[in-house]
Amino acid sequence: MTAPLEDQIRAALDAFARLEVEGARVRENEVVNRFVFECLLPRLEKGLPLHAPGQLGIEVTVPQIEGRGGARKHPDVRKDLVIWSEPGETCWSREDGRPVHWPLAVLEFKVASWKDGPAEARGKLVDGREADLDWLERATVAAGRMLGFSVVVDASRAPWTTDVALVSGGQVRPKWWASAR
Repeated sequence: MTAPLEDQIRAALDAFARLEVEGARVRENEVVNRFVFECLLPRLEKGLPLHAPGQLGIEVTVPQIEGRGGARKHPDVRKDLVIWSEPGETCWSREDGRPVHWPLAVLEFKVASWKDGPAEARGKLVDGREADLDWLERATVAAGRMLGFSVVVDASRAPWTTDVALVSGGQVRPKWWASAR
């Protein structure tokens, strides 16, 4: 069922590339919200993997992968955009409240904004992406059928440029989707 979900994400990204952004001052949270509300929600369709608004979670929790967590040492971690199989799903076990359920997909965004200098933009767009890809590679192996998307947006000037890597089964497909430059 991943190919239809990939198609829905790709269609949303195509719409995202056409957004009117001239003069828009945005950071990561605004970009994620615009992507979800203006581009992804209109692509919901009964009979497809993404079929109801309740499948979407912005900044919601998923299980943390083994060996991650840094100083937090928590068994869960929040992700920018999570797509669940059915509305109302969460990562939490009904039996003991542990984070055990994986979503259909996780989209991690890194956004360079008008406020970022060259070093900070590089930190987000290059170093941040590497960290996201590392997590997504390991998480897609741990989760099985989950897809991961690393979405990098340079919103420091119009037109925005977007580059998306797809991760499935621990394998990265760089440049899975990119806006025209």
